[in-house]
Amino acid sequence: MENKTGKYLKYAIGEIVLVVIGILIALQINNWNQQKISKSEGHKILISLRSELKDNIIQFDSIYAYHTIRDSVLNRLIDLNPKLENFESQDSLIKKADWTWTFNPSTGVYNSIINSGKIELVNNDELKIKIAKLKDIMDDYIDDEIILLEYTSQHIEPLFANTFSYYMRPRTKKERARDSIIYLNVIPSRTFQNQMIFLKYSSTGIFEEGPVLRNEFVTIIEMIDKYLETK
Repeated sequence: MENKTGKYLKYAIGEIVLVVIGILIALQINNWNQQKISKSEGHKILISLRSELKDNIIQFDSIYAYHTIRDSVLNRLIDLNPKLENFESQDSLIKKADWTWTFNPSTGVYNSIINSGKIELVNNDELKIKIAKLKDIMDDYIDDEIILLEYTSQHIEPLFANTFSYYMRPRTKKERARDSIIYLNVIPSRTFQNQMIFLKYSSTGIFEEGPVLRNEFVTIIEMIDKYLETK
Protein backbone atom coordinates (compact mmCIF):
# COMPACT_ATOMS: atom_id res chain seq x y z
CA MET A 1 0.00 0.00 0.00
CA GLU A 2 2.85 2.34 0.85
CA ASN A 3 4.49 1.61 -2.53
CA LYS A 4 1.20 2.21 -4.36
CA THR A 5 0.61 5.46 -2.47
CA GLY A 6 4.12 6.59 -3.31
CA LYS A 7 3.62 5.82 -6.97
CA TYR A 8 0.25 7.63 -7.06
CA LEU A 9 1.85 10.63 -5.36
CA LYS A 10 4.66 10.68 -7.91
CA TYR A 11 2.14 10.43 -10.74
CA ALA A 12 0.08 13.24 -9.22
CA ILE A 13 3.11 15.44 -8.82
CA GLY A 14 4.17 14.61 -12.35
CA GLU A 15 0.73 15.51 -13.67
CA ILE A 16 0.80 18.78 -11.75
CA VAL A 17 4.24 19.61 -13.11
CA LEU A 18 3.10 18.83 -16.65
CA VAL A 19 0.00 21.01 -16.21
CA VAL A 20 2.10 23.86 -14.82
CA ILE A 21 4.60 23.54 -17.67
CA GLY A 22 1.71 23.48 -20.16
CA ILE A 23 0.23 26.63 -18.60
CA LEU A 24 3.60 28.41 -18.66
CA ILE A 25 4.13 27.44 -22.29
CA ALA A 26 0.62 28.62 -23.17
CA LEU A 27 1.21 31.92 -21.35
CA GLN A 28 4.54 32.36 -23.11
CA ILE A 29 2.95 31.67 -26.52
CA ASN A 30 0.11 34.07 -25.70
CA ASN A 31 2.60 36.71 -24.59
CA TRP A 32 4.63 36.21 -27.75
CA ASN A 33 1.50 36.50 -29.89
CA GLN A 34 0.45 39.64 -28.02
CA GLN A 35 3.88 41.19 -28.54
CA LYS A 36 3.66 40.33 -32.22
CA ILE A 37 0.22 41.94 -32.48
CA SER A 38 1.39 45.04 -30.58
CA LYS A 39 4.45 45.32 -32.79
CA SER A 40 2.32 45.05 -35.92
CA GLU A 41 -0.13 47.64 -34.63
CA GLY A 42 2.74 49.92 -33.64
CA HIS A 43 4.12 49.71 -37.16
CA LYS A 44 0.71 50.48 -38.67
CA ILE A 45 0.18 53.64 -36.62
CA LEU A 46 3.69 54.88 -37.43
CA ILE A 47 3.14 54.28 -41.14
CA SER A 48 -0.12 56.24 -40.94
CA LEU A 49 1.57 59.03 -38.98
CA ARG A 50 4.41 59.22 -41.47
CA SER A 51 1.91 59.63 -44.32
CA GLU A 52 0.09 62.39 -42.41
CA LEU A 53 3.34 64.22 -41.69
CA LYS A 54 4.39 64.05 -45.35
CA ASP A 55 1.07 65.58 -46.39
CA ASN A 56 1.56 68.30 -43.78
CA ILE A 57 5.00 69.13 -45.16
CA ILE A 58 3.51 69.63 -48.61
CA GLN A 59 0.84 71.96 -47.25
CA PHE A 60 3.32 73.76 -45.00
CA ASP A 61 5.74 74.43 -47.88
CA SER A 62 2.91 75.91 -49.94
CA ILE A 63 1.73 78.23 -47.15
CA TYR A 64 5.25 79.19 -46.11
CA ALA A 65 6.05 80.15 -49.71
CA TYR A 66 3.17 82.66 -49.63
CA HIS A 67 4.48 84.11 -46.37
CA THR A 68 7.90 84.47 -47.99
CA ILE A 69 6.43 86.25 -51.02
CA ARG A 70 4.44 88.58 -48.78
CA ASP A 71 7.55 89.37 -46.75
CA SER A 72 9.47 90.29 -49.90
CA VAL A 73 6.52 92.50 -50.93
CA LEU A 74 6.65 94.31 -47.59
CA ASN A 75 10.39 94.81 -48.01
CA ARG A 76 9.73 96.51 -51.33
CA LEU A 77 6.83 98.64 -50.09
CA ILE A 78 8.77 99.93 -47.11
CA ASP A 79 10.41 103.17 -48.24
CA LEU A 80 9.17 102.63 -51.81
CA ASN A 81 9.24 105.72 -54.03
CA PRO A 82 6.16 105.51 -56.30
CA LYS A 83 7.74 107.97 -58.73
CA LEU A 84 10.37 105.35 -59.54
CA GLU A 85 7.96 102.39 -59.82
CA ASN A 86 5.48 101.81 -62.64
CA PHE A 87 1.78 101.64 -61.84
CA GLU A 88 1.37 97.89 -62.54
CA SER A 89 4.18 97.04 -60.13
CA GLN A 90 2.71 99.21 -57.37
CA ASP A 91 -0.74 97.74 -57.92
CA SER A 92 0.60 94.19 -57.71
CA LEU A 93 2.50 94.94 -54.51
CA ILE A 94 -0.56 96.46 -52.83
CA LYS A 95 -2.69 93.41 -53.65
CA LYS A 96 -0.09 90.94 -52.39
CA ALA A 97 0.53 92.89 -49.18
CA ASP A 98 -3.03 92.06 -48.15
CA TRP A 99 -2.60 88.30 -48.56
CA THR A 100 -3.40 86.19 -45.53
CA TRP A 101 -2.62 82.46 -45.40
CA THR A 102 -2.73 79.96 -42.54
CA PHE A 103 -1.36 76.45 -42.08
CA ASN A 104 -4.03 73.94 -41.08
CA PRO A 105 -2.20 70.66 -40.48
CA SER A 106 -3.95 67.31 -40.56
CA THR A 107 -3.84 65.88 -37.05
CA GLY A 108 -6.38 63.03 -37.12
CA VAL A 109 -3.82 60.24 -36.93
CA TYR A 110 -1.61 62.19 -34.52
CA ASN A 111 -4.47 62.94 -32.10
CA SER A 112 -5.65 59.34 -32.24
CA ILE A 113 -2.19 58.05 -31.32
CA ILE A 114 -1.83 60.47 -28.40
CA ASN A 115 -5.38 60.32 -27.03
CA SER A 116 -5.69 56.53 -27.24
CA GLY A 117 -2.33 55.93 -25.58
CA LYS A 118 -1.17 53.91 -28.59
CA ILE A 119 2.04 55.88 -28.58
CA GLU A 120 3.17 53.35 -25.97
CA LEU A 121 3.23 50.73 -28.73
CA VAL A 122 6.32 52.49 -30.06
CA ASN A 123 9.32 50.83 -28.49
CA ASN A 124 11.64 53.80 -28.82
CA ASP A 125 11.71 56.45 -26.11
CA GLU A 126 13.40 59.13 -28.21
CA LEU A 127 10.82 58.76 -30.98
CA LYS A 128 7.94 58.78 -28.49
CA ILE A 129 9.20 62.01 -26.94
CA LYS A 130 9.57 63.61 -30.37
CA ILE A 131 6.03 62.66 -31.32
CA ALA A 132 4.58 63.80 -27.99
CA LYS A 133 6.23 67.24 -28.24
CA LEU A 134 5.22 67.87 -31.86
CA LYS A 135 1.86 69.40 -30.92
CA ASP A 136 3.51 72.15 -28.89
CA ILE A 137 5.75 73.07 -31.82
CA MET A 138 2.79 73.12 -34.23
CA ASP A 139 0.81 75.28 -31.81
CA ASP A 140 3.69 77.75 -31.48
CA TYR A 141 3.83 78.23 -35.25
CA ILE A 142 0.05 78.44 -35.65
CA ASP A 143 -0.08 81.06 -32.86
CA ASP A 144 2.40 83.17 -34.85
CA GLU A 145 0.17 82.94 -37.91
CA ILE A 146 -2.85 83.95 -35.85
CA ILE A 147 -0.98 87.05 -34.67
CA LEU A 148 -0.32 88.01 -38.28
CA LEU A 149 -3.88 87.17 -39.33
CA GLU A 150 -5.39 89.30 -36.55
CA TYR A 151 -3.15 92.25 -37.29
CA THR A 152 -4.03 92.06 -40.96
CA SER A 153 -7.77 91.88 -40.35
CA GLN A 154 -7.78 94.60 -37.68
CA HIS A 155 -5.43 97.11 -39.29
CA ILE A 156 -4.35 96.36 -42.85
CA GLU A 157 -7.68 95.36 -44.40
CA PRO A 158 -9.55 98.43 -43.02
CA LEU A 159 -6.74 100.71 -44.19
CA PHE A 160 -6.68 99.21 -47.66
CA ALA A 161 -10.49 99.10 -47.98
CA ASN A 162 -10.78 102.77 -47.06
CA THR A 163 -7.83 103.92 -49.13
CA PHE A 164 -7.53 101.89 -52.33
CA SER A 165 -9.99 100.88 -55.04
CA TYR A 166 -10.65 97.25 -56.02
CA TYR A 167 -12.33 96.06 -59.19
CA MET A 168 -13.81 92.90 -60.65
CA ARG A 169 -12.93 94.19 -64.12
CA PRO A 170 -10.09 96.08 -65.83
CA ARG A 171 -9.71 99.73 -64.79
CA THR A 172 -10.84 102.51 -67.07
CA LYS A 173 -8.29 105.15 -68.00
CA LYS A 174 -9.91 107.56 -65.56
CA GLU A 175 -9.77 105.02 -62.74
CA ARG A 176 -6.17 104.20 -63.52
CA ALA A 177 -5.18 107.85 -63.43
CA ARG A 178 -7.01 108.40 -60.14
CA ASP A 179 -5.51 105.28 -58.50
CA SER A 180 -2.05 106.24 -59.68
CA ILE A 181 -2.37 109.54 -57.81
CA ILE A 182 -3.59 107.68 -54.71
CA TYR A 183 -0.55 105.38 -54.78
CA LEU A 184 1.71 108.37 -55.29
CA ASN A 185 0.34 110.08 -52.18
CA VAL A 186 -0.39 107.14 -49.88
CA ILE A 187 2.56 104.76 -50.27
CA PRO A 188 5.23 107.25 -49.08
CA SER A 189 3.00 108.47 -46.21
CA ARG A 190 4.13 107.80 -42.66
CA THR A 191 0.84 106.10 -41.82
CA PHE A 192 1.18 103.59 -44.65
CA GLN A 193 4.88 102.99 -44.03
CA ASN A 194 4.30 102.41 -40.32
CA GLN A 195 1.60 99.85 -41.06
CA MET A 196 3.88 97.98 -43.44
CA ILE A 197 6.64 97.96 -40.81
CA PHE A 198 4.28 96.78 -38.07
CA LEU A 199 2.91 94.13 -40.40
CA LYS A 200 6.43 92.88 -41.04
CA TYR A 201 7.11 92.77 -37.29
CA SER A 202 3.92 90.75 -36.83
CA SER A 203 5.25 88.07 -39.17
CA THR A 204 8.61 87.69 -37.38
CA GLY A 205 7.51 84.60 -35.44
CA ILE A 206 6.50 82.81 -38.62
CA PHE A 207 10.03 82.95 -39.99
CA GLU A 208 11.51 81.93 -36.65
CA GLU A 209 9.18 79.03 -35.85
CA GLY A 210 8.44 77.87 -39.41
CA PRO A 211 11.83 76.26 -40.13
CA VAL A 212 11.77 74.68 -36.66
CA LEU A 213 8.40 73.05 -37.33
CA ARG A 214 9.36 71.79 -40.78
CA ASN A 215 12.60 70.36 -39.45
CA GLU A 216 10.63 68.56 -36.74
CA PHE A 217 8.34 67.00 -39.35
CA VAL A 218 11.34 65.79 -41.36
CA THR A 219 13.20 64.51 -38.28
CA ILE A 220 10.24 62.46 -37.06
CA ILE A 221 9.71 60.95 -40.52
CA GLU A 222 13.38 59.96 -40.67
CA MET A 223 13.20 58.47 -37.18
CA ILE A 224 10.09 56.49 -38.13
CA ASP A 225 11.80 55.14 -41.24
CA LYS A 226 14.83 54.08 -39.22
CA TYR A 227 12.62 52.49 -36.55
CA LEU A 228 10.64 50.49 -39.09
CA GLU A 229 13.82 49.28 -40.80
CA THR A 230 15.29 47.91 -37.57
CA LYS A 231 12.16 46.33 -36.12
